[in-house]
Amino acid sequence: MKVVILAGAGGARLLPLTQVTPKPLLPIANTPLALHLVQHLKSAGFTDLIFCLSRENTALMEVLGNGDPWEVVIRYAVEDRPSGTAGALGQIASILANEPYGRSPFLVMGCNVLFNFNLRDLVKQHIRSHAEASVLVSKLPAIYDSARSEVVEVSENGGIARIHRNDGVIQASRFFPVGIYCFQPSVFQFYHKGENFLDIKEQLLPRILEAGQKVNAQQLPGEWQYLFNLEDYMKINEGVLLGRFGNITYQRQISPNVWAGQNVRLGSRVNFIPPIVIGDNTVIDDDVQIVGPAAIGADCFVGKGAVLRECTLWNRSRVAEGSWIERSVITRDSNVGPRQHLQGAVVVKDQLQPAAVNLLEKSYNITTIASSTAAPALPGQHRRRLYDFSKRGIDLFFSLILLIFFLPLMGVIALAIKFDSPGPVFFRQRRCGLGGREFFMFKFRSMVQDASQRQEQLKHLNQVDGPIFKIENDPRLTRIGKILRKLSLDEIPQLFNIVRGEMSFVGPRPLARKELRFEPAWSETRLQVKPGLTGLWQVSGRSDASFRDWVAFDKYYAMHQSLLLDLKILFKTPFNVLLGSGAY
Repeated sequence: MKVVILAGAGGARLLPLTQVTPKPLLPIANTPLALHLVQHLKSAGFTDLIFCLSRENTALMEVLGNGDPWEVVIRYAVEDRPSGTAGALGQIASILANEPYGRSPFLVMGCNVLFNFNLRDLVKQHIRSHAEASVLVSKLPAIYDSARSEVVEVSENGGIARIHRNDGVIQASRFFPVGIYCFQPSVFQFYHKGENFLDIKEQLLPRILEAGQKVNAQQLPGEWQYLFNLEDYMKINEGVLLGRFGNITYQRQISPNVWAGQNVRLGSRVNFIPPIVIGDNTVIDDDVQIVGPAAIGADCFVGKGAVLRECTLWNRSRVAEGSWIERSVITRDSNVGPRQHLQGAVVVKDQLQPAAVNLLEKSYNITTIASSTAAPALPGQHRRRLYDFSKRGIDLFFSLILLIFFLPLMGVIALAIKFDSPGPVFFRQRRCGLGGREFFMFKFRSMVQDASQRQEQLKHLNQVDGPIFKIENDPRLTRIGKILRKLSLDEIPQLFNIVRGEMSFVGPRPLARKELRFEPAWSETRLQVKPGLTGLWQVSGRSDASFRDWVAFDKYYAMHQSLLLDLKILFKTPFNVLLGSGAY
């Protein structure tokens, strides 16, 4: 039976760890996350594995190879641009189906979760249920982050009624989707020809339900830990070290629940409080105290009298004498100087770039980002502040100038809208801004009053994949609205949003919350950036560009923000407006 592991997500919420190594290779108790999954699947009898990777994550291929050392067969599918969780399956449909709509089901999971479920039971229950798809679910905990998870509504017969964004209400019929699925190969009949992007939870499963096919919800006994941010990283390390899931790969125990690799050298009076794992060729000097759960990588050095409490040290990291490190991550090749006191810190060797600083999670319990170099801890942070200050000044100055310049034109447009069709002059809608905070975005009304009600009737004419609804000759557009859309004049009122600080001239387009469901990694990344009036997507074809291109453009901008890039986008924007490129 085949197992597909989706390992293409970038892990923006795990910065700065993912600046050092890709998410699938993050060390969990000194073993890469992806290898934990391989070992667990092998122990359950699954030996035919397919990893779906993005072009940025191909380093995983060098680590796992063809799977021979673990007696499994590993194949890889690499995509150049994001195609969504279901889209990645579509690219390997010929491998998964074997023959047209064969009978053997296959498993799908993300490379972002560790668990101790017996997945054989999931497969057995899936086959017995005669369902098209089965979703592994877990009860909602009493305390959870309702903003970052979907909820599965389960009917009395065990089938899934619907999947929707969580509203924070806990009910007996509501469950978390763990992110593990079992599909029949016939699922590919629900794919549409020419589709560039498809999400499992938001599109594929609803299509199966709409077709009257059964989607089953399965609960299994066991524990699991999702890897979403830095706090999750600490928890998943703790879970493996405490034996809840995952495996300690070292065979030698130097004391109860203290595992060590080869050539580990220990000084005198070293005190261990387990569980602890220590990698090959590591040196622990005299009078060191290590309190678990703690993982110390290979070729590390811990100086005399140092104290490590609930820490993770990656390979070739060094902690000098007398330092006290608590609940922190010291990344690969990093150094902590003598007599340092770090609590809730992440130490990185290289300086963070300004854009990477902007994407750091604002609500981490782990709050300190340090650098092992002698340079300022976060030079990128100072440049980031300068960039933000300069960008806000430019936004405020030019938005006020343009509002004064466009004021007569805005009056003419308002009169034209009023004479052309009944309804208000302005259209306003809730959109998600920086950090997911909602605001009202303003536009000149370009459609008839009941446009939103008529959208469902026109759904089959949609010409854009992903969450956006676009028709080139949309019958809901008014006569004036067609002109406004073609010349992008309907966007002028967003200058008020820029003045109010809700938007910038350059950034990802602001979307409604329901439009952010399709690609979690994309939505999480773009919400760390202030939305803009124009952006890379707009100057690259807008509606003519596919959703997977849009995702790639947004991620690129978020990771490479600079005044120079902003100026390039602003320079291209007038030419796109005059040509009407992709505007409809």
